[in-house]
Amino acid sequence: MKKAALVLVFLCVSGPGRAADRLLLSAGASYMKHADANYRATYGSGAVQSEFELGFRIYRSLYVMGGYGAVSRSGKIPDFGFDARSTQSFLSAGFAFVDRIWKRLMFKLEAGLADVMYTEDALESSFSGSRLGYQAEAGLLVAGKIVFAEVKVGYISASETIGDVRFKLGGARICLLAGIRL
Repeated sequence: MKKAALVLVFLCVSGPGRAADRLLLSAGASYMKHADANYRATYGSGAVQSEFELGFRIYRSLYVMGGYGAVSRSGKIPDFGFDARSTQSFLSAGFAFVDRIWKRLMFKLEAGLADVMYTEDALESSFSGSRLGYQAEAGLLVAGKIVFAEVKVGYISASETIGDVRFKLGGARICLLAGIRL
């Protein structure tokens, strides 16, 4: 198994004609402005979250992308003052188009599905679940031979209904990532 992994890494890095940009790995942080007004009233308008992304080029400028982000917040329920805690994590998969604009400057357009997992602890109750939604992003990359920096804006959306209350998961975000191209 270790030998197969080493061979795969070797082919990606030094294969015929150098497989530049075949694999994109990045990590960073994003600021999300949550879509649900009740969420914002309890936990604040937005939060910084961790972000990880992996992309594999399948044809010319087309990539299969996957990502993960998570945010955890504490707050007080308005009008009551009770403590509340929320955790949301986002697992996404989709396609991206990445192309060069000029020399080291590249752009990326990405769209796909997002699985939004949530846990909410408030008023001595706990709710958790997972909802499928969508995500869309657009960004700029400044790329060296191996490393790159990326800034992107995007939106993740899903919704859930508990009892007769419908709430929104996700929201608008801006991300700053650093990564490597293999």
